[in-house]
Amino acid sequence: PTLKVWLDRLINETIRLSNLVEDLLNLSRLQGSPGQGLTLKSVDLPQLIQSAWHSLEPLAQVKQLTLDYEGPSTYLACLDETLFHRVLLNLMDNAIKHSPKAATIYVRLVPYPNARPNTLATATDPLLAVDVIDGGSGFSPRDLPHIFDRFYRADLSRSRSDLASTEGFPTDRGQGTGLGLAI
Repeated sequence: PTLKVWLDRLINETIRLSNLVEDLLNLSRLQGSPGQGLTLKSVDLPQLIQSAWHSLEPLAQVKQLTLDYEGPSTYLACLDETLFHRVLLNLMDNAIKHSPKAATIYVRLVPYPNARPNTLATATDPLLAVDVIDGGSGFSPRDLPHIFDRFYRADLSRSRSDLASTEGFPTDRGQGTGLGLAI
């Protein structure tokens, strides 16, 4: 039993390091050759949003958070399902950690209003925006210019210390790498 605590910590650290390496590889691949190496296929985006929420629902339940989805019940989009699922997990996880208790996290799927003519958008396949909105304090004006920079972590007071001590969850959850929004 005493070794179980150490084993759990080692497993959590191994998972954290594995995720870090995966994030670095994804970021490097995306910055080196955007679009290359992606496995594009038709994916039902609302279903993928629900799948990401279900993965994080235990964390949301700790803070009594709910999801409010606004958008079509079905919408097929051509994307890399695994990578986009990871993006959704990151955005929703950030929303969970920065929302006050008993709040609602809003996810909206809407046509992107400012699609430029030279983008990949077409009349039959328009650009979309996926908005993930929480009730947190938001970024400080000082942090805004840097939030998409690699390894940038906003004000440390925006940490997940309230979740880190929750029984059943790893104690290192507040140790983000600052790669999520860059990816």
